[in-house]
Amino acid sequence: VNISFAVRGMTGNETFLIGLKDIPGKPVTLESKNYVEVSSSKWTVVVVPISKFVYQGVSVNPQALENISFSFDERNGSGIICIDDIAFTK
Repeated sequence: VNISFAVRGMTGNETFLIGLKDIPGKPVTLESKNYVEVSSSKWTVVVVPISKFVYQGVSVNPQALENISFSFDERNGSGIICIDDIAFTK
């Protein structure tokens, strides 16, 4: 199972965190720069296997998702991104 979404940035080259949290677990985040180079002129489709979201050796359970997040932090700076077409795919 994968999470997919389209992203476009205000200036381009924005980096952000992609987060998933299942009900009993902790939020797990991945750095977007490992999966996409954000453009300001076009939408880019991103596909990330849910198996990449691992916390202490345990993968997030896609059947018990509680939260999906897109955020910035001290490692990824700040900026404006637009997210569209969030889906789960096989």
